[in-house]
Amino acid sequence: MPFDCHLDFSLRNAHEADLPAIHQLLQQAGLSQPPQSADLRFWLAERDGQLLGCVAALDLGSNWLLRSLAVAPKASGQGIGHALLRQLWLAASDARVAKLFLVTTDQQPFFARLGFVEAARDKLPEAVANCSQLTGECPASSTVMALKLAPGVWLRRATTADMGAVVAIYNKAVAETTACYDYDPRPLEVQQQLFAEKRQAGHPLLVAESPERTILGFATLGLFRGRPGWRFTCEHSVYVRPTEQGRGIGNRLLTAIIAHASAAGFHGMVGVVDNANQGSLAMHHRHGFEVIGVMADGGYKFERWLDVAFVHRLLPSQTPATCCDPAHN
Repeated sequence: MPFDCHLDFSLRNAHEADLPAIHQLLQQAGLSQPPQSADLRFWLAERDGQLLGCVAALDLGSNWLLRSLAVAPKASGQGIGHALLRQLWLAASDARVAKLFLVTTDQQPFFARLGFVEAARDKLPEAVANCSQLTGECPASSTVMALKLAPGVWLRRATTADMGAVVAIYNKAVAETTACYDYDPRPLEVQQQLFAEKRQAGHPLLVAESPERTILGFATLGLFRGRPGWRFTCEHSVYVRPTEQGRGIGNRLLTAIIAHASAAGFHGMVGVVDNANQGSLAMHHRHGFEVIGVMADGGYKFERWLDVAFVHRLLPSQTPATCCDPAHN
């Protein structure tokens, strides 16, 4: 379910009196009880006085470690997990934390779609590496992931209410750049229709928002071509407000949209980039994309011919009969 800031539950810091209910929720979720520590922080989601979910993080100074995230079974699918993680992100940002770390055995795809990336165990900060989760609680095969807080943005699925901000960013690119080859601004109603079509097809549109909920950029994907034989290849787009470029927001969005493409069962991703846009080409290269061809004079805008680069990367192998095949969805 896309995160919506108008969901009917409240978020707050936990108090000592909440601990029995928290422990019961963690037990129901099959999660271990975190050790008693003055540096352990809890945030709760509740409705009408009933605990719906909790998130806990260990304060390690310049880094925090996500200890647990639990949602009551009756509240599953209501956006509570996303809301709790966003609350944790806000608190960590306010505390000027550099990175959020976590350890997971089977939820890598979920956290990757929020922008977390795998972290090498031999390069972890000492305080993180010495935590009990890494030294004994979790199996050695578990994955350590990290989220840099420097860009100052939270990623989430877009809602219809975001389309005004999304189309404003897109139309700025139309008017001033060769990032897209449209000439005329896109009307809001057209953007809303495109968004509705993407949602119906199950293709994500992600937004990057500030703590004040200002939309700073977006990313999306869709089929590269419409014929059945192309159904395992998607095409993506990433746009960032001009005033916010150079802060790592595009990297964060690209990281997340790759994770969404992989989770959706796509086998390959294609991006179409103005060959003069060295910043975009470099960003794609850092994320495993290679230029597989350049179409000379493939586009025409601002009274000049433009060379078009096609960038491509493969995703973890999927079984065609069980992922994107329309007969199995």
